[in-house]
Amino acid sequence: PDTLEPASTAQVALEALLALSLKLGRSPRPSQVLDGALEVLCSHFSISTGWITLGAPGEAQRLAAYRGLPPALSANDCSALRWTPCRCQQKLAQGALQDAPALIPCDRLELASGDTADLRQHATALLRAGDDVLGMIHLALPATRQLTHEQSVVLQAAGHSIGLALQRVQEPMSEISEQGAMLALTSALLGLLDVDAIAAETAHVIAETFDLSLIGVFVFEPVSRELVLRAGDGWPDGPSGVRVPLESRANALANAARERKATLWPANGTLPDILQLAGVRAAAAAPMAVGDKLMGLLLVGASEGQRLSPAAVQFLVQAAEQAALAFDRTELLSATRRQVRDLASLHERAAEQTRQLSETYGATLAVLGDALELRDEDTMGHTERVVSLAVSLGRQLGLPDEDLMHLEWGAYVHDLGKIGVPDAILRKPGPLSPEEWSLMKRHPEQGYTLLQRLFFLSRSLDVVRFHHERFDGKGYPLGLEADQIPLLARIFAVADAYDAMTNDRPYRRAMTGDEALTEMRRNRGTQFDPSVVDALEHLTPEERSPIRSVPQGVSDGVEAGAAPAVDGDTLLQFARVAGTVLRSSDLATALDAVVAEIQRRFGYPSCAILLTEPSAGQMQLAAQRGVAVQQGSLVAADQGLVVGRVLESAAPYYAPDLERSATPLHRHVRSELALPLSLDGTVLGVLDVGSPEPDAFPDGVRSVLEAFAMLVSFTVERARHEADMQRLALTDPVTGLSNQRALLDAAERELARASRHGQSVSLLALQLDQFSELHRHSRERSTEALRTVARLLHQASRKEDVAGRREGGEYLLVLPETAKVGALLVAERVRADLARLPHQGRPLSVSIGVASLPDDGTDLETLLEAADQAMYRAVHRGGNEVVAAIRRAPGSN
Repeated sequence: PDTLEPASTAQVALEALLALSLKLGRSPRPSQVLDGALEVLCSHFSISTGWITLGAPGEAQRLAAYRGLPPALSANDCSALRWTPCRCQQKLAQGALQDAPALIPCDRLELASGDTADLRQHATALLRAGDDVLGMIHLALPATRQLTHEQSVVLQAAGHSIGLALQRVQEPMSEISEQGAMLALTSALLGLLDVDAIAAETAHVIAETFDLSLIGVFVFEPVSRELVLRAGDGWPDGPSGVRVPLESRANALANAARERKATLWPANGTLPDILQLAGVRAAAAAPMAVGDKLMGLLLVGASEGQRLSPAAVQFLVQAAEQAALAFDRTELLSATRRQVRDLASLHERAAEQTRQLSETYGATLAVLGDALELRDEDTMGHTERVVSLAVSLGRQLGLPDEDLMHLEWGAYVHDLGKIGVPDAILRKPGPLSPEEWSLMKRHPEQGYTLLQRLFFLSRSLDVVRFHHERFDGKGYPLGLEADQIPLLARIFAVADAYDAMTNDRPYRRAMTGDEALTEMRRNRGTQFDPSVVDALEHLTPEERSPIRSVPQGVSDGVEAGAAPAVDGDTLLQFARVAGTVLRSSDLATALDAVVAEIQRRFGYPSCAILLTEPSAGQMQLAAQRGVAVQQGSLVAADQGLVVGRVLESAAPYYAPDLERSATPLHRHVRSELALPLSLDGTVLGVLDVGSPEPDAFPDGVRSVLEAFAMLVSFTVERARHEADMQRLALTDPVTGLSNQRALLDAAERELARASRHGQSVSLLALQLDQFSELHRHSRERSTEALRTVARLLHQASRKEDVAGRREGGEYLLVLPETAKVGALLVAERVRADLARLPHQGRPLSVSIGVASLPDDGTDLETLLEAADQAMYRAVHRGGNEVVAAIRRAPGSN
């Protein structure tokens, strides 16, 4: 019972020394060396209380590691050996511990460990590195226990091993090892793309390189304008939750970051409060910045017994430079990723817009194709059938979707050039004379000339221009051959010829499908591309001969009569108007061109285009000729029988014989046609035409007017889309106010105008005082607070004022023709109104700075700086205040 069995055998002693060596070999820092050694020794001796002190003989000992001591002692960095007189200190000073460990009674140990512990002696050995004594190991033992020989050997050997390990890690870095550590840091940061990972790696390398008790990596958050601790060691409450406001002039860390200057707080100097709480005696800070852009701050601190060497400070500055570059690279990557996401979103929207436009183009061209057929009753349905067959051939040949779209569009208008061919030639029942045939052969070029101004057709024009070329070069208009003929034209030529063969004509009967195929094979390689003929043979009979559908008239409940002829001049004029409308960038001009052409071409006395309004059941008169309502007026949909039905049903409506002679739009009408302006199922408005004659809209005319409605639908949707894009580009998405770009443009514009006319302009710079706190705790609460301020600014603004959000919780209000006195009154009203407005149980407040032209500057940059400085003065005074800018004398600081 008087010995520490079973730790008395040589084998156990050797095992303890081996465990100690392994522990020391893996410990890169002094604190890790001492903690690890004490853990092994306490385990070997089966005890729970021990400590290690550092200090040379004759010096006061400092507690460096401990196990089992009361918190009050360990927290204050003191031990039983600090109480005098103490036998162990006396023995160390007298050299009594030079040879072997000693078992020393200590009258203070019982008080230090507690009366019930019965610990009244400690086994003590020196920590030695050669001839140097670095400190002592103390193992607290009960009064009845003694050291065996093996235990004395283990304790003495442990003292030498710990001393050597401690000396190794405390040696100053060599230049080579310093360069190696910096190279390791640089290499590690190059592979990291996350803020927390960069901060953690930077802290880790510094900790591995230097024996320092405090390490902090602060990252600057632009939104809250705070330095936020993201990684580090030695902080009493851990690295989370430590924040330093950048604008705090009383905070030394904030000053070091704001001034972009490395700062050293030497030992025994005055330390910032945050460092005193962390228990350090010396510290250094290095700002992380790229150019003028602050990224954060690196901070290290040394406690009692540690040395903040010049090498460590220099390493800190270099590490800050490397970490700043890594943070900037990460920020750039994040911005790039946001841009990629934004571009992807824009791409999706553009793709959807393109799809809608493509459908509109296709529908418009289909209506135009149907209108073209009204000139020749013998070819009715040809366009619809040949479009379907051409697309089937294109799919069989593996054409991509874009090529199929151009093939379809070209098929719809392939014979548009025939609108320039006189009706006498086009409808001639017998053979054409050479002169007549010469005129007929011009239609491909005429169609190409008419359509080439429509940018969206692009490759579709190949079908229009070259569908009468032959594979052997004997076609027209240019006599191209083989691959010189665009593929889309070669495909269409086969579809066009096959459909013509399999349908009746006045001069011949229709062939069967097999007879037509035989004829196509006979002309394979001469008139037609062999590969396209082969594709035709692989189609099913249903694909080769699509069922002709009966065209639906635009009237509702009105019996369709015989389709009258529409002359070529009408269709030619429609094509020209289509080109004008589709190219126009101004909605009002485009709509006016449509109503003017409808009235001029058809002679109807009144025509109107009405566009839907956000208010349900209302439409605005956007363009008109001869109607009873002034342009720009709002019209209730339920006031007009025809217009209201169209808006409700989204379908065309034709009233051939009205019972009354007047409507809210038209003064004297007997018949009225209303066509919906719709796109992708959404009704954008109504095209409404009235006539004093009954049944004044025959089928042919209604078909052409429907084509006009298609053009107007596309034009309106395109204009609204462009307006939305423009609005989004200049609007803050959170508050709906102007964004910073729009604000600066408006401010520049107002300053220029005021300078020309000798007027005043004022700027109000506002900051939401609670934004950082709200944003830190809840994004939803901060967003709602931002919107509350935005609503208040909107209410306080005149029509000519411009209010917007800059960044974070900052706003700007531009007040044209307002002197400083008036601007201060506006600012005070905004501040007071917000202070009275409760927000989720607590008031909000703003700090406002006011600057005016010409009092505080004559250019935008100077005025903005003056307003911002005034605002920050209000912030530093505690917020919820209005401060006027003070113009400095030239040359003053």
